[in-house]
Amino acid sequence: MTEHEKQQKEERDFLKIIMIIFLSTMLGVCWVFGHFFGFSPSKSLDVWYQTATIFTGVTTPFISAISVFLLYFVWKDNRRELAETKKALTEQSDTQNFSVIKDAVFEIADQVKVCLQKDVVMGMGSNGWILSNVNSPVSDTRFLPDEQGKEQRDEMKLESFLQLYFTFTRSRRFSRQLSPKLLSSFFVLLWI
Repeated sequence: MTEHEKQQKEERDFLKIIMIIFLSTMLGVCWVFGHFFGFSPSKSLDVWYQTATIFTGVTTPFISAISVFLLYFVWKDNRRELAETKKALTEQSDTQNFSVIKDAVFEIADQVKVCLQKDVVMGMGSNGWILSNVNSPVSDTRFLPDEQGKEQRDEMKLESFLQLYFTFTRSRRFSRQLSPKLLSSFFVLLWI
């Protein structure tokens, strides 16, 4: 049994005790009243009025006390329910936020996969190395020739270029001409 269920059981037992005391007192008052004044109904309206006043005077404090206890228990239960609702809404909000972030991450990952499969052209231009999308106008330009007179132009997937680039920059054997600092400073990324 949870703490909440135990507390509700105690509150129900307490209300049962109050109701038993109230009913016992009412039966006692009825018995005393009947013993002193008799159990036969009176024909006078004034007697009925006085009898009702006596019973109202006896029952009002008990009914008021029961009402106060009931209001207290309802208030306490509502407070507890509101706290549980707040907790559930917080968890729901966290779950929803996680779902939104997860969806965004998967969307970005899918876009990265698509981008990594694009064909690119890498070559030496007049201002340095150029990396361009195969479909851009820059890829149609002539790149500078190397020492043998061959155009310095390579077509590959972007994924292959990035793998080569990071492998190249990680190795310790660099020529003075293509140091990682120079290489990275001369790359011009054109995605048209």
